[in-house]
Order: sequence, then structure tokens, then C-alpha cells
Amino acid sequence: MAILAPGRFDAEKIRAARKESGMTQVDLAERIGVLPTVVNDWEKRRARPSVRMFDRLASRRLSGWP
Repeated sequence: MAILAPGRFDAEKIRAARKESGMTQVDLAERIGVLPTVVNDWEKRRARPSVRMFDRLASRRLSGWP
């Protein structure tokens, strides 16, 4: 996994943590209260999660999430 400069978004970390937790994109979306297309856009690097969404991801304690 590449090390990115501070402030850079690494979509692979979200995908890896989701898969390690055994969740689909739909599962993760339901868990954090967004549409599945939002999770897909993050993983395809078409969009970046907001700070609020990062907080939601972290508070759900996905395996592999820092």
C-alpha cells in the first residue's frame, strides 16, 4: 500500500477495511447512513469522504480502519 502525503485520500483503505469486515458497499452505506453509490464513488476515487464521514467510518470500528 502506498504512503500518501498528509491530506491525501487513499480509497484503497476504505475498500480494504470494508472487505476485511465482510461488508458489501451496500452494508457499509447502510451502516453510516449514505447511499451505496456514495461508497462506490469513494472507492472508485470519484469523490472523497467529508471529515464528518471519516468520523462516522471510524466510529463504526471497521476492521483495519485506523
